Amino acid sequence: GLAGFFLRTLSKGDIQDGDVLKVVERPQPQWTLSRVSHLIYGHDTAVMQYLLRSRKAAKDLKTPVILREEFMGSQSELE
Repeated sequence: GLAGFFLRTLSKGDIQDGDVLKVVERPQPQWTLSRVSHLIYGHDTAVMQYLLRSRKAAKDLKTPVILREEFMGSQSELE
């Protein structure tokens, strides 16, 4: 699939075609989208249940989309 990037908005405003976005800080450069995707979606059950759980979570705002036992990383990576 196609990947993108995560960012934090520092101030409200509008952007338009041609505007430049600048990386100001990258505190965890080892956390690439590829790595995050593997850690979260690397477990077969997580992939199979993702759509069903995400629909339910959107409705009830409490259903976990990914379960702890499906996370492919360590406890320290979760914190």
